[in-house]
Amino acid sequence: MLLCTGKPGSKWIATRETFDDFELDLKFNVSSGGNSGVFLRVPLEGRPAFDGIEIQIDDGV
Repeated sequence: MLLCTGKPGSKWIATRETFDDFELDLKFNVSSGGNSGVFLRVPLEGRPAFDGIEIQIDDGV
C-alpha cells in the first residue's frame, strides 16, 4: 500500500523496485478545483509528464 498524506511539500510517491507487469487499484479523493495524476512507467531520471504515462485525476469541472 502506498499512501499520500497530502501534506504541503509532499510531491511524489514511488516504489523502490521496478515491475514489469502489475495491477493497479486506486481510491482517491480530490478537492474542488483539484488537479493531480498518477504516473506509470516513469524512469528514475527525467520528466514524468513527458517520459511516462499519466492517469489524470481532477474534479471534472
